[in-house]
Amino acid sequence: SVPAIVLFAVVFRRYVLTFAPSPVVGAIADFAVAVTVAAAPLYLLAVGLESAMVQLVAAGEAGRDSLLGVFASWDWVYNSFAYFLEAGYMGAWAFVAWRTGALPRWIGAVAGVTALGHLFNSQVLMAGLSDNLTLIPTAFFLLWFVATGIYLVRGGRMTGSAAVADPLTVAPATAGVGAAAV
Repeated sequence: SVPAIVLFAVVFRRYVLTFAPSPVVGAIADFAVAVTVAAAPLYLLAVGLESAMVQLVAAGEAGRDSLLGVFASWDWVYNSFAYFLEAGYMGAWAFVAWRTGALPRWIGAVAGVTALGHLFNSQVLMAGLSDNLTLIPTAFFLLWFVATGIYLVRGGRMTGSAAVADPLTVAPATAGVGAAAV
């Protein structure tokens, strides 16, 4: 799944650039990809630590002494550092999608809520709160990925003011009929 997340970021950036964003918005899209790539090693490290925990539990009494240290490492890597980077790239994608009209507004808003939620998630350990609180923003994260994926698989298109500003966004089915009405 880590290569898929990185590939998604690269391909989504390419999609966003088809909307001819301003140089600032283009730079923010580049930032989102860079932060996604930076998060990938943390995801891989978290998976490795999860595998180590499984092995330690399977070892029984012999692995029990090390389990707490491995779990604490995993908890800090995944439930703190990775969330901070996810807040960065989700916030960047929310801004880019909103400014370019590359996604429907509601999907861009979900990305913004996800970014704020993951910023909260990154602070849960330091605040001494329950890890269960991280599930709500994570549900928004899943909703954003699924909604964006479905939207893009169905063809994607410009929405909102970006669609009105560009006369080349006329759908193929209406290209010859009523194109002037757009």
